[in-house]
Amino acid sequence: MENKKMIATAQKLDVFLKILQVIIVVGLIASCIIMAVLTVVNRTNPDAINGTVNYSFTMGPASVEITPEEAPEFGDVLPLGWIAFALSGTAALALWFCLKYIRDILKPMKQGNPFHSEVVKSFKKLAWVVMITGIVRNIVNLVGTGVAAERWHLTELANVAGIQNVQINADFEVGFIVVFFGILLMSYIFEYGTSLQQLSDETL
Repeated sequence: MENKKMIATAQKLDVFLKILQVIIVVGLIASCIIMAVLTVVNRTNPDAINGTVNYSFTMGPASVEITPEEAPEFGDVLPLGWIAFALSGTAALALWFCLKYIRDILKPMKQGNPFHSEVVKSFKKLAWVVMITGIVRNIVNLVGTGVAAERWHLTELANVAGIQNVQINADFEVGFIVVFFGILLMSYIFEYGTSLQQLSDETL
C-alpha cells in the first residue's frame, strides 16, 4: 500500500515539475525576445523609448523616483536591464536543471524503487547545480551593483549638503552553501540505502 502511494505521488509530482519546466523555458524565451527588441529599438530609434520609462530606486523603506528631465537616457540603463536578465535568467536556468534532476530522482520512485544508483548521481548533480548557481549569482549581483552605482552616480550623493558619506553594499548570499551540503548529505544517505538494497537482493 505504501509503495503504491509512493508511486502515485512520484508520478503526479513528475507531471507538475514537467509543467514548471515548460513555463520556465517559455518565460526565458519571451524575456530574451523582449530584451533583444528593446536593444534593437534603442540602436535604431532611441527617441522612441526615451522618456517612456520611469526610473526609481529603493533605499531602505524609501523609494526615490527621478524626474523625466533628470532621468538618464534609456540606452545608458539598458546594460542594467541585461544584467537583471542575466541574474534572473541564471536563476531560472538553474531552477530548470534542478527540476530536471529532481525528475531523474523520481524516475525510480515511479517504479517503486527509491534506492537506485541513478538517484545518488542525480542528488550529487543537483547539489553542484546549487553551488555553481550560487557562485554565479553572487558574481552577477556584484557586477550589477557596480554598474548601477556608476549609472545612477550614487557616489555623487556625498556632495549633497547634509550627506557625509555614501556606502554601497553588495548583497552576498551564502545560504546556497548550506543547501549544497544538505543535498550532498541526502546523496550519501541514498547511496547507503542503495548498498543495503543491493545486499538484500543478493541475499535473496
